[in-house]
Amino acid sequence: MAARYECRIADDSMADCPVHERCNRLFDSISIRFRYRLRARAGRSRRRDRLSGPIAGQGQCLRAVDDTYRLVEPTTQRGHDGLATSHLSEIALFLSLAAGYFIGQINFGKFQLGGVGGSLLAAVVISQAGVTIDNGVKAIMFAVFIYAVGYDSGPGFFNSLNRKTLREIAMAVFLAATALITVVVCAKLFHMNKGLAAGLAGGALTQSAIIGTAGDAIARLGLSADEVKSLQSDVAIAYAVTYVFGSLGAIIVCVNVLPKFMGQSLRDASVEAERDLVPGGPSRAPGQLVALPELVGRTYRIDFSAGKTVKEVETLHRDLLTIERVKRGGHALDPTPDLILAPDDVVLVVGRREAVVDFGSNGSEVADIGDLGVVMQTREGVFTRKGMNHTTIAAARELVDRDMRHGVYIQSVSRAGQPLPLLPETKLEHGDVITFYGSPKDTKRAVEAAG
Repeated sequence: MAARYECRIADDSMADCPVHERCNRLFDSISIRFRYRLRARAGRSRRRDRLSGPIAGQGQCLRAVDDTYRLVEPTTQRGHDGLATSHLSEIALFLSLAAGYFIGQINFGKFQLGGVGGSLLAAVVISQAGVTIDNGVKAIMFAVFIYAVGYDSGPGFFNSLNRKTLREIAMAVFLAATALITVVVCAKLFHMNKGLAAGLAGGALTQSAIIGTAGDAIARLGLSADEVKSLQSDVAIAYAVTYVFGSLGAIIVCVNVLPKFMGQSLRDASVEAERDLVPGGPSRAPGQLVALPELVGRTYRIDFSAGKTVKEVETLHRDLLTIERVKRGGHALDPTPDLILAPDDVVLVVGRREAVVDFGSNGSEVADIGDLGVVMQTREGVFTRKGMNHTTIAAARELVDRDMRHGVYIQSVSRAGQPLPLLPETKLEHGDVITFYGSPKDTKRAVEAAG
């Protein structure tokens, strides 16, 4: 089994090296590492089977190797519990995640660390046991993190670039510039090295991406391996120390400082923002529903609409309702567009509440629906239809063929996780998530048409 050894002898003490004189000439660095292949044999102590490295073939040197080299990286050494050390890093990784998310749920007054902050603290504590994570695993995890951030925010970022976002862009540039100046000044005043300064920036700003970019930049400075490792460790240490304070500081500012400048509490500001997104709609807490939903279903007995076709009735109400079922003489009929409604027909109408109420004013509502019940469904679709980016809801409704949008209603629209008001002038952008409401076949058709 392969194991790695490290030379104990430094350049300034070569004269005292017990290894053969011919080997001393090969030591050209402070810490020269070799690899030995060790083999365990029954009833015998471990012996050196082969030496690979600059001093290969110098068999006489092996007599003093125990005095000169120390084991620095056993690959399959087993502890008292029988676990290979290569497995300890995996245990530490998942233990940090489990413990971190548990800690993140604990309330400290009105403050919670959350899963990210809790995992960071748990990892700091667990790492004291001397368990390290392979650099390749670190690189892959960081790449996945950056990919997830870009994938989530990328479409919304480019689609939101317009004149209205100039203020947000200016604020972002101002924050980045002032943060950089602050970090540089603090690094100069407190004599911080490059690693500590980068970690300070990442933790104080709670920007995990700085860890990876700083580590990569340090590796390109042309320093020795030991110096690079030391600076990269300083990045992680400074980040871990300042991250919690960076998160806590943002909460303190938002809860205690900003309300004094804004003249209103965060809760009042949130309620006001929600009302702007949904004009006229009441604010709702999780689990709460409105008593008067926008999309409703009712059954009516035909009176004044007798003699009209299904299509004529739906068009008369601007296609804001759909006749989903027709019952005549105890028999269910297929509500085709050219079906003529007769007196005493019972119809199931689904659509916008105002249109359904207007239709019901011309007939009587029926409480006993019998077998007229219909299963409705909601489906989410990502809006990517070509040629319709930045199109208003009203314009999109006119551009889509009636047969395509028949029986389908937009229940909600969200952009980057934030709901948008369902107004005719609301512009749809590629990447928006639209929730359609209707029968299963109608919503499936609408999702496919949306892109």
